[in-house]
Amino acid sequence: MKTNPFQKWCIVAFASVAIAGCSQKSGLDVQPVHGQVTRNGQPLAGAVVEFYPSQGRPSNGTTDDSGNYQMRFTREEMGALSGIHTVKFFVTPDADKLRISTKGMSAEDADATMARAMEPCELKHTQQVTVEAGDNRFDFDLTGLE
Repeated sequence: MKTNPFQKWCIVAFASVAIAGCSQKSGLDVQPVHGQVTRNGQPLAGAVVEFYPSQGRPSNGTTDDSGNYQMRFTREEMGALSGIHTVKFFVTPDADKLRISTKGMSAEDADATMARAMEPCELKHTQQVTVEAGDNRFDFDLTGLE
């Protein structure tokens, strides 16, 4: 099939807009947010931290082995919207402390039971923070929280 110059121009223009749209930042007031999460004085690895603004898209981050996290607003954009946020925490249970009996279960059922038990659980704790213009560091101590 032969294309005329106008069709070629349309294809190039559409592709350019599509590519540019995929790589742009949100254009919203997103600020850098990071910090550390500890529990009983020790860094808490693998915890999910979620920031929920009063309006708009939430941000999330996961702590590394040192308990440090960085919030991510979108796949391409780090940070969280400016304003007041409710912060929620999700942790994976410590497998060594779980007391789950899989006795008498098939291997498949036992694996499924353990997988469900290891899913992150929301801690019964929320906190409010205010994200402002510039670099925002929020450290959280989750000692005594289940």
